[in-house]
This record gives sequence, structure tokens and C-alpha cells, in this order.
Amino acid sequence: MSSQTLLFFLSGIASHWCYFYHFEHHLHAIKYVSAFCLLSVSYMTDLIVNQSMASSEAILQVFLHGTSYLCGLYTSTIVYRLVFHPLRKFPGPSGARLSNLWLSFQAGNRDLQNHFLDWHTKYGYFLRIGSNDLSITHPKAPEAIYGAKSRCTKADWYDSNFPEIALSFERDRDIHDKRRRVWSKAFGEQNLRGYEQRIQQYQDNLLKNLADSRGSPLNMTKMFNFLSFDIMGELAFSRSFDMLKKVEEHWAIKILHDGIKPVGYMLPQWVWRILVSTPFLSRDNDRLRGFVHQSLEERMSRKPALPDISNALLAPFDNTKPGGKELLTLQGDTHLIIIAGSDTTATTLASIFYLLARHPQQTEILRNEVTPFVGSDGKVEHRNLQNLRHLNAVINEALRLFPPVPVYLPRLTPSEGIQIEDTYIPGKTVVYSPLYVVSRSKLPLAVYKNAHSFTPERWYPESDMIKEKSAFLPFLTGTYGCIGKPLALMSLRTTVAKVVANYDFEFPENDNGESFERDFQSAFVAMPGEVNLRFYPRNADN
Repeated sequence: MSSQTLLFFLSGIASHWCYFYHFEHHLHAIKYVSAFCLLSVSYMTDLIVNQSMASSEAILQVFLHGTSYLCGLYTSTIVYRLVFHPLRKFPGPSGARLSNLWLSFQAGNRDLQNHFLDWHTKYGYFLRIGSNDLSITHPKAPEAIYGAKSRCTKADWYDSNFPEIALSFERDRDIHDKRRRVWSKAFGEQNLRGYEQRIQQYQDNLLKNLADSRGSPLNMTKMFNFLSFDIMGELAFSRSFDMLKKVEEHWAIKILHDGIKPVGYMLPQWVWRILVSTPFLSRDNDRLRGFVHQSLEERMSRKPALPDISNALLAPFDNTKPGGKELLTLQGDTHLIIIAGSDTTATTLASIFYLLARHPQQTEILRNEVTPFVGSDGKVEHRNLQNLRHLNAVINEALRLFPPVPVYLPRLTPSEGIQIEDTYIPGKTVVYSPLYVVSRSKLPLAVYKNAHSFTPERWYPESDMIKEKSAFLPFLTGTYGCIGKPLALMSLRTTVAKVVANYDFEFPENDNGESFERDFQSAFVAMPGEVNLRFYPRNADN
């Protein structure tokens, strides 16, 4: 190795310890790649023009020196992660210690929830699953990471859509709290009562589709997606997507579903930023953003007769048009309304009816409970349902077995670290507690008895089947808790009650619904497989 080559190698080591070791760099990935290429070209030009070096020799020298620099940088990084990193004593796959890309290669089928279940069974409650990442399934972990008193903040993953920053992606806690106060006005009691009336027409459209099927199999995963997105279009923009009426997916929703799938590969943020900045790779994403921006512009140009969620978000601007950063946050929030308010509810509805179809005795218990509160005209009032024991138990059990966000809700520990029982987690560590695994764990400190069984009765007050109730956080709590939880529960309760009271349902012949779990994927939000069901109207004699 020549002295020059050695110098570049040592420069790589120095840049790791003096620069890259500190701070976050994921938002600058494109700049770093561009700077490296520009410096390489400039260096080669200098060798050819000023030092009269042959082109082939100059290219070779630039390649050798550039490679030496990168070798020094990554050798230093690998040695640090293996030998000196604060997480070095935590167990986990050896490849995960070297790079977060290891996890991406395991996610080929986007079924990481199954991998995490296997890994935690093998390695225990604390799993090092990345260079600076810990997955934790100890019963106390969900509350410590996501609970109201947690000191953890949001990790770099939440910069995925930067510079558009939705409320749930806001990493600055003070700014998040200010924006949350604006959002909260959209989910007050009076607003929810108004939303309930508007939701009914779309639930009626769903019931009409069930009646029109005349016992033919329906893909209810798709139908519940249609319902949820129609509802959120109405409540967010006072304009539905009309997917239930047309019985087809809106083009923008199709792009959204296709576009969210790559998230399931769990790519490091610096890789993700490069990909979304590459024009031919981000074409569909740009088209979806255009639709979101257009929807926001149209909503700002009119004032609907009835208040919607956008009313609360636009109120601070007092009829003035937002610009700059304010417009970017509004665009991010618009994107959030469509995804968070729709996909998660649709997944839970599909999970509920998959589980009920597999356990008809539970359907009968539920039907006997809700039918007295469903009128002969099919109408139902949420206030009559919200305290029904078995209805809430069925919803909780579906959320437990198939959480809308199965694996990845990353948080960053405070600089002083956190303590989970007897285990200290160092500061500035990315931590998450995969709720899918917590709910199904069979380790000695498992949260649930008979964890893999569908047993709504475990949620009855007198039940002893839940060992650590604080571990059940499908909507999270505290500062980062789901602000739309009241709306989601209202939609779930009223939809389930109407369908169960008015229809019998079952799997088609030679179909036991196995595709729902077999094809279940985790792409940040859950993406369940199909659940095909036949529906038969219940008459007065039933």
C-alpha cells in the first residue's frame, strides 16, 4: 500500500470518528453521494490537466484512492459496531450488528412479523436487530417506549417524507404538542356526533353490496378498504372516493397501497432518501403527492356545509392561504389523514370478520349482544354500543392478534437512556416493541395466556388471562397516542354491529380463510391477505 493510499485509508477512519460518528446524516445522503462523485471527478481532472497523467492511469488512481477512503470509513464503522458499540452485549443475529441492511434482506416477503417472532423466541426479550436498534418484547417494554410517561422521542425513520411532515411524523416534541392541540379540535364530542351521521351512508353502501352479492363470495379485505377510504374522504375533504358505489379501487388509493409496500423492506433512512429522490423510482409517489396536494387545494377553495377534519387544520390560517413550511405541514397532514385514518381501520375490520368466521360461536354471542341496539331500519347509535362488553372484547382481541402496526414504531431513547426492569438501554438507541410479537410471545414472561387463541373473554374484567395490561397499546398513549382513536372505535363498533345484526356469514366451500394470515404482510401498517366470505341476510324469523 503506497503512502498516498494509506493516507486516504486513514482519512476514512478519521472522517468516521470526527464526523459520521456524531449527529444524524440520513437527510444528507444525496449531498454526500454528490460530493463524493464531484470530488472524484475534480481529482481526476487535476491529475490529467495539471499533472499530465494519462486518462487511464488517472481513473485507476482515483478509483484506488476513493476505494481506500471508503475501506477506511467502513472498516472503522464495522469495528466500532462489533467491539465498542454500547449495544455490543445484546444478543441478536451477527449480520444485524454490522448494518441495518441485513434486516432489509430478511424482509423479502414483507413478513417480518413472523421473523421477529422467531428471533425473539431464540434470543429472548432484548434483541439487537440493527447497528443501533433494539427490538424489545419484555412485558414492560410497550409502556416504557410508547406509554404516557415515556421519555423516548421519534427516531430518524419519521423523516421518511421530509420536508412534508405530518403530525404523527413530527419529531420535535414541542412543535408536535402545538400541532396536536390544533388536531384535537377535529375530534371533539360535537364533531364526532356529526361524523357519526355522515358515516352511516357509507355503512349503508357496504350493506347494499353485501345484499347484492346474494351469497357469492366477497373479498372483505377489499370491501373494508373501500368503506374506510370512502369514510375518510368524506370526513377529511367532504368528498368521498365513492369506491363502494363503483366497487373499484380509486387510482390514487391503488398507488398508495402499492407505494407503501416498499416500506416493508425496512431500508435504512439514508438508502430510502436516495431512492425517493431518484426521478424514475419515485414517479408513482410523485403522482400520489400531486393528488394529495390537489385534494388540499380543492378543499381550501371551498367551505363545506358541514365541518370536517380539514376545518380544524385550516382554522389557524383564518382564510389566508398558507405557504412555505406551513403548506408543507398541511400537505403532510393531508397524506396522514388518508393513510392513518383508513388503512388501520380497514385492517381491523378485516381481522374481526376473519376471526368471527373461524369462531361462529363468538359471532352468536356478539349478535345477541348488539342486535337489540340495531333498529329495524338498520340504524344504530354509537352511544348505545360503546360500553357493550363482548363487542369491545372482540375489537380488543382482533387488535391484539393483528395490530394495525405489527412491528415497527421506532423511538429514540433520551441521552441518559432508559431502564426496563433490570436492563439498562443506552441513550440515543433506536428502540421498538413489535406489538405482534408481544401479543403472541410464549416466553416465560408472556403477557397473555393462550396467546395464539382468539378468546375475547380474556378482556372481561374478571378474567385472569392478561398478565400485564399496560402492554396492550394498539393506539399508543400520551403525547404520541393516536389522536383519531375515538373516531376509529366509533367506526369499528357501528360497522361491526350493523353487519353482525343483519347478516350471517361464512367462508366459501374449500376456503378456511388461511390466505388472510398466510399473505399477511407488514409494511409499517399491516397489509392482510384476502378474507373471502359469503353473506346471507337475516330475516325476522332469525
